[in-house]
Amino acid sequence: WNLTLMENAQGEAIGLIGVGEDITDRIKYQKSLIESESRYRDIFENAKDLIQIVDPKGKILYVNQAWEKTLGYTEKDRNEITLFDIIAPEDLQRGRKLIASLFTKEKAIDLAINFVAKKGHTVTLEGNMTCRCKDGIPHVTRGTFRDVTEKKKEEKINSLVYKIGRAHV
Repeated sequence: WNLTLMENAQGEAIGLIGVGEDITDRIKYQKSLIESESRYRDIFENAKDLIQIVDPKGKILYVNQAWEKTLGYTEKDRNEITLFDIIAPEDLQRGRKLIASLFTKEKAIDLAINFVAKKGHTVTLEGNMTCRCKDGIPHVTRGTFRDVTEKKKEEKINSLVYKIGRAHV
């Protein structure tokens, strides 16, 4: 409401003049946005896949709980490192090239890559990364990965067992 006090010639208040606006629809819309954001945040935070958002310099801007749990890096750790600090050495050069191409070509890439967890062990991830632009300029990458470390170990064991079995035939 926008109210104006009306006074008589002696300066006594004799009334109010007001103009109001019905903001019911605006309040409903804002409430709807808050609820929608809450649902999306819940989905991302509770997804089993590892989700990350990274800027062109490798600064880790966002990760979900699965990412934190799997790799072990806290928010404080992430403020002191970049994505390039946690890509396994054998994948670092390829990882840098893939991310650079993503920022220049703006298309999605599928990849398998090894990260080094905070405790020092290697975590094998498979997934995809996309680029988000802001005003036509590549702004961040979004990555969604699945931890396939155990699956890859099992594949190596099965392959070795198969080779050993073939050698004895």
